[in-house]
This record gives sequence, C-alpha cells and structure tokens, in this order.
Amino acid sequence: MAMHVILKMALLSFLAVHVDSGRYYSICEPEPDTSILEYTVTDIHGKINKTVSSLTSGTYSLVINVASFCRLTLQYYELNEMLTDFPSDQFSVLAFPSDQFGHQEPGVNGTEILNCLRHVRPGNGFTPNPSLNLMLRGAVNGENEIPLYTYLKKSCPQPSLAKFKPRESFWDPIRVSDVTWNFEKILVSPEGRPLYRFSPQVGPLQIAPLINALRGSEQQAEQSENIAAILEQLETNTDKEIKLRHRG
Repeated sequence: MAMHVILKMALLSFLAVHVDSGRYYSICEPEPDTSILEYTVTDIHGKINKTVSSLTSGTYSLVINVASFCRLTLQYYELNEMLTDFPSDQFSVLAFPSDQFGHQEPGVNGTEILNCLRHVRPGNGFTPNPSLNLMLRGAVNGENEIPLYTYLKKSCPQPSLAKFKPRESFWDPIRVSDVTWNFEKILVSPEGRPLYRFSPQVGPLQIAPLINALRGSEQQAEQSENIAAILEQLETNTDKEIKLRHRG
C-alpha cells in the first residue's frame, strides 16, 4: 500500500476520537426518526432478501462483521451462548461476513463459510445457533459497502482507541467512520436505533450485562449509573484480556 494511503489512515484514526467515546466503545448518535428496521439484507446463501425488522422483531440486536480466518472467530462461541441465554424475543444477531480485513474471509458463498466454521475455525463441528442470522458476504466499507453499514457508521463514531491496519485494509475510499477490523459490534435497540459501537476486542458476553441493564425497570437515574458502571467494567476487562493476550 502506498505511503500516502498509510499516512491518511493514521490521520483518520486520530480524527475519529469522539467526546462520547470510551477506549473500546462509543455512544451512537443516530439522526431523529431513523432506524435500521427498513433496511433490506440478504441471507448467507444469497437467496432470500428480508427487512431487518423481520429478523430482529423488537429485540436488542447485535450487528457484527465477521471473518472465518480471524483469530477473533472464537467469539462465535460467545454469540451462541448469548443466543441460548437470552430468549429469542429479547436478543438477536446479524452477522455480516467480509473479506476487507486481511483477506480473512475467503469463503465466497454460504457453503464455504459454514464449512470453514465447522471444520477449521472455530472447528470441531461448530454450528452457529439457528437464531444467528448470517448474511451474504459483502463490503462494510468503501464504494460498494452495504447500505445498512453506511447508516450505522454515520450514526456511531469510532471508539477512541480504534486503529486501522493500513497494510491489511482493502477498500476505497477511506472514511473516518469506517470499520477498522473484523468483529466490530454495534448494539441496536428494539426500535432499531443504534446505541453503542464496540471495538473488535470486546467479547460479545461483555455486552450481555449492558443489555440486561437497558431492559431493566429501574428509574432513569439508577439505570444510567448501572450502565456507566457496566461500561467502565467492560473497559477494564478488555484491557486485562489484551494484556494477557500479549503476554501469551
């Protein structure tokens, strides 16, 4: 990749820092009267087009870009666990395979991607939870990006420690709000409003307490305190996990 492109990506990472961003999360600011619900998405086999509302049906939902050969693919286990722990009318997942980050999603169709998950990574016969909505492989950044992602990125700034990997980023044009790596996550309300954006390092299970707090019946002030404490703990846990990974 040309040096001027690398410098541009470094500058964009710097500019992406936002006043409402934590180290590994940011608070979304969608425009009034907008949501993800009327966007159309295509299933992993490229055969069925559905509106997001028909897949999330009034649940908290996690929108996540995935890749089968990324080391973070083990997060699929956590997604399965969450989909087991939460009733189907409370939580859903929309997963979008993308090959734009390190070319780590080489599967070109649903059969190849599912076989990779089953036999390679996570492997050992792994099967996604039936409620995990895997979508058609596509672009989450660049000229041909999925329209849903255009809206989500416009609504949600990057977390403050978000960084591009210039030599492993394959799209154009480059924008300050772009997804930086596999397994970024955006939590969306039952009304389809983007709420929080999370860095790839934040495991799905760390988001579960936040969903429970959002669903709670506490007074607003108490709920806000609980959410602030959960987000602070999420940052602390993520710091610890990153340090342990580097030691390993």
